[in-house]
Amino acid sequence: TDSVIVGRFLGKEALAAVSASFFIYYFIISLAIGVGSGITVVVSQRFGARDHEAVRRAFSSFLLFALVAGVVLSVVGVVGANSFFRLTRTPPEVMPYALRYFRVYAAGTLFFILFYSALSILRGIGDSVRPMRFVLVTAVLNIAFDLLFILVFRWDIEGAAAATVLAQACGVASAVRHIRNHDLLSLSRRDLVFDRPLFLQGVRIGLPTGVQQCSIAIGLVALL
Repeated sequence: TDSVIVGRFLGKEALAAVSASFFIYYFIISLAIGVGSGITVVVSQRFGARDHEAVRRAFSSFLLFALVAGVVLSVVGVVGANSFFRLTRTPPEVMPYALRYFRVYAAGTLFFILFYSALSILRGIGDSVRPMRFVLVTAVLNIAFDLLFILVFRWDIEGAAAATVLAQACGVASAVRHIRNHDLLSLSRRDLVFDRPLFLQGVRIGLPTGVQQCSIAIGLVALL
């Protein structure tokens, strides 16, 4: 969405910046995505065994991990942006656009990981329809915010990044609202515990996927 709208209204340098940013960002979050896939498997197994207490513990463990990972990766992305683009030898004419776009985008990593985590857990307990609806709504909001921020507010390439972050934040808000009313999942403070054995089990399952995703991301970055 960002590529289409940015390329149409902001020019080729801005489009190149979006493309370069995506591959670097994908590398940053790929390991967290892999861990998430492992936790989803653990949740599915416990849900199938009707061990609802373990499902809640796995959910809270993944949520706490997502909160920490989201904050850490946001800082890494914002602080390390210049080094990342220099390492990939981003052309000088593209660099200013890439830095402005990437830093805003990376600052919203917490929302992306929380949204992904919520959808993964819902799929793990057999709900595949509602996550699809959340994604569709988020995609539509992303398009709307892109057009609003770029064409109306004239925020340039930062507007495209802000549109994606805001759309993800809206997705998180919708998912949280649904989870709060869910019979199986809980967001109450007393239920937010970190179950280390369950989490490590998810890490063992998801780590190969995370490493694979990192390898793919490195290959894509190398092609830039």
